[in-house]
Amino acid sequence: MGSNQTFQLSFQRSGTTVTAHVGGRIDSSNAWEFDRELQSSFKSSDAVLVMDCKNLRYISSAGLRVSLKLAKRFRPPSRRFAMAALSRDIEEIVRISGFDRIIEIYSTVEKALSGR
Repeated sequence: MGSNQTFQLSFQRSGTTVTAHVGGRIDSSNAWEFDRELQSSFKSSDAVLVMDCKNLRYISSAGLRVSLKLAKRFRPPSRRFAMAALSRDIEEIVRISGFDRIIEIYSTVEKALSGR
């Protein structure tokens, strides 16, 4: 069965901090592949993960479930997960779903990296 990948994913690493740059669409047709690519890219020593959503156009509940898995994997106090640069529509979905109480949300990647 061929991949129906409609997302882009790249990583930037600085020490134990990883920025995942996500673009395109994440939905039920590709959430599993998105999750697999993310999970295989981390080291056990990684402490901070920031998901840069500047180029993310759409995320379904399946994609949000992947984000929740990341939040559980990068749980404080020794680790941290944040999403940054969400479009207005995606940020609204995250807030309505209540995920903003579990996942830190920042307007920019720089703010997410600094935790402010």
